[in-house]
Amino acid sequence: MDHDPAPIRCPGCQHVLKIPTSADTLPALLLPKDAGIKDPQKKKRRRSGKSRADKAVTWEQQKSTSRHDGRENKQIRVMLIGGAALFALILSGVFVSMYFGGKATEQSPHVVMATKKPIAAIVPPEERSEASYLAEAEPLTRKFMQATTVAEMLPLVRNPAVAEGRMRAFYPDGHIQAPGISKFDSDDGFSVKGKHRALSIVTGDQEKKFIAFVETAQGMKVDWESWVGWSDMPWETFITTRPTVGHLFRVILKPVDYYNFEFADDLNWKSYSLVSPDREHVLFGYLPKFSALNQQLDLSADSNRINVILSLKFPATGNSKNQVEIERVIAKGWVEDDGL
Repeated sequence: MDHDPAPIRCPGCQHVLKIPTSADTLPALLLPKDAGIKDPQKKKRRRSGKSRADKAVTWEQQKSTSRHDGRENKQIRVMLIGGAALFALILSGVFVSMYFGGKATEQSPHVVMATKKPIAAIVPPEERSEASYLAEAEPLTRKFMQATTVAEMLPLVRNPAVAEGRMRAFYPDGHIQAPGISKFDSDDGFSVKGKHRALSIVTGDQEKKFIAFVETAQGMKVDWESWVGWSDMPWETFITTRPTVGHLFRVILKPVDYYNFEFADDLNWKSYSLVSPDREHVLFGYLPKFSALNQQLDLSADSNRINVILSLKFPATGNSKNQVEIERVIAKGWVEDDGL
């Protein structure tokens, strides 16, 4: 009689090992999936995966011992050098563009480089009222008309440094016969011309005259030259000596028809009578009819005479004692606007 063998317990674990008998049916033997034979498909897949991993390695991790690796490194170096050169070229272009572009912008009149600042409004100087002029002109006129010496009159006149020599020649002994003033005629107000004003007054001997005032840095002053009708040569001396160079004269000018001697051609000359301020002397003055000089006089239709300052001279070959050439028109009126 056969007995079943006793079971054997596996040391170190809880499994029970049994020795099979002839009566036991044994299961088919199966190998573990991983043991023994390698799967060719799996091997193929592994090789394929390894190839992809190799391709993922960057150029920095590859060795340069093979010929292939050397060529790749050389190409990479060339690319680096070329890239660096291109980068430097771009930087240079940007710098040059900024420098010359900025310089051209600064010089360009069409580009505004700075923010415009607001322009301050220009306020015109306040004009003095006529009452203000009269308040200053009346005491000045009274002092001027009552002065009996050059020293007394000098501080009251325009540009005394120049006027003093003229005044001392005009008053040889330094004394002045003061005419005084009868009336400060302000009813008609000032007549204004350029930078000066004139006012009518009545002297102590009842002569009506105009006196001119000029604004200076020292205040309002009298224009002495226009008051006395000053010329740079006495009329008597001018007529006697007949100079052929120009001299300044204040005259009362009126158109006339008198043509004789050197000025007989009325087609080319224009004639005027020239009266001295004291009305003691008369000359005939001529100038080219169609000249710009004649247009300067430009008498208005409602005025047949004007006060002017002229430069006069006698003709070099003239025989007449009262015919002169008008060399230059210095001013219309007896006050020189540009000073003495």
